[in-house]
Amino acid sequence: MNRMFYGPAQGLMLPANDGGATGAGAGGRLGLRELFVALVALLCLGLGLLLLEQPRTGLEIAPIDAGAPVATALFVPGAEAPVVVLAPDRAAARQAMFPLAQTLARAGYVAVVFDRTAGGDPQADLSAVIEAALALPESDGRLALVGH
Repeated sequence: MNRMFYGPAQGLMLPANDGGATGAGAGGRLGLRELFVALVALLCLGLGLLLLEQPRTGLEIAPIDAGAPVATALFVPGAEAPVVVLAPDRAAARQAMFPLAQTLARAGYVAVVFDRTAGGDPQADLSAVIEAALALPESDGRLALVGH
């Protein structure tokens, strides 16, 4: 039997659960189908989290102390490599550059993501980030700049 009731605040008519064949039946127990769907959903969630974290595996992600500007370095620990500074424009956040930085770091570069949205003098901030990035122990002294 399908009954309708009004929601407390919205005044909407919603179908009432009469404990029929679907959903939580008598005693609030889940059926075999619901348990299977919940298990599949949990497995998909776990697989999604694993795939989301996979690009970071084996990389070190460390903040760079460059004074006022915010910068983050991504690199394979223990290897000297050229530095690539990724400098997005003021409208883009540094998080938008992280996928490219992870790809560069996996390819053997020291990728440095610079946040230009913090304000200040962009030229002076970029110079400070470059100086700090080249001083990293993983830097071999070579430098590339990538803007967006």
